Amino acid sequence: MAELTTMLEQALEDNIITRNQLMALLPKYPKVSSFYLLPKVHKELNNPPGRPIVAGMGSLCEPICRMGRNDIEFLDVLFDVDENGLIRSDVYRKKTSTNSLLHASSSHPAKLIRSIPTGQFLRIRRICSTDSNFEKQAIDMKARFQERGYPMRTIEQGYQRAKRTKRMDLLTRKIKKSEKDDQGIAEKNQRACPRDRGRQE
Repeated sequence: MAELTTMLEQALEDNIITRNQLMALLPKYPKVSSFYLLPKVHKELNNPPGRPIVAGMGSLCEPICRMGRNDIEFLDVLFDVDENGLIRSDVYRKKTSTNSLLHASSSHPAKLIRSIPTGQFLRIRRICSTDSNFEKQAIDMKARFQERGYPMRTIEQGYQRAKRTKRMDLLTRKIKKSEKDDQGIAEKNQRACPRDRGRQE
């Protein structure tokens, strides 16, 4: 704690951080980080290897680690802030990720395999908040599908379908036909039974 305080006070003297930032970077009641392993039972059941985890929530260095970043990843989405202070989103893939797309020669229905590129291109269209990010991710996606044996025509059809689709349409929840039918039945019942409607009101 003393070393961190000295380092931050020096940064304050050098005008690297402000007084408010210094106070925010000094945790009042820091906790000791804990180290543990999560067993990878999907690899080996009897003697599984462990995934090393460091739980640093509330630790001495947590505020500094959080301050040093302007982006954050959540599942397959990377969020960051542009020069105007607006939040952007992009596709996130771990550096260790492999090409796990279903191979085109897999024993699945041909219709299902043909639909996979369209679904994946629509996914990145929905995630990417800018056209430039979408185009960048689309180039990578095309290469990954080619590696997995997909015909270029099928890949291009999926890409063009996503490119024509407005992102806001993908972000808007679509009402299912069954929900519309239920709503229509409820409205008909209200018109047919005005007395019951008055009780509900």
